[in-house]
Amino acid sequence: MKTNYHIVDFILATGTNGDTIDTDRFPGGKILAASVCVPGGLPSQIVNLTMSDSGRKLFQGSNLKDWEQRQGGDYISSMKPIGADGGKNYVLDFSSRKPLTSDVEGQVVFVIEQPQGTAC
Repeated sequence: MKTNYHIVDFILATGTNGDTIDTDRFPGGKILAASVCVPGGLPSQIVNLTMSDSGRKLFQGSNLKDWEQRQGGDYISSMKPIGADGGKNYVLDFSSRKPLTSDVEGQVVFVIEQPQGTAC
């Protein structure tokens, strides 16, 4: 098995209540884990992230803090477990109950386990 990564960049604009991103097709394999990276830190207000597959919610709106990488353990175990199939597109829905008071820019980093010889 080999490890591959799929990066989804996002910018949530000031004054909005979030954004919805239709991802590019993920590489084939199993999506093991993910983490959110927001340079400069997370916003002071709650922003939830929901991950969906054809309308089926894999993760129901948990705070971006829940998606941050944690201290301790190895690289993958310090991330949010996903356990979804690669090889398809997903929808990431970022939402806040109140309009954002500043731009939020970051990345969601997905770790994908692929059998040897699988193309990216």
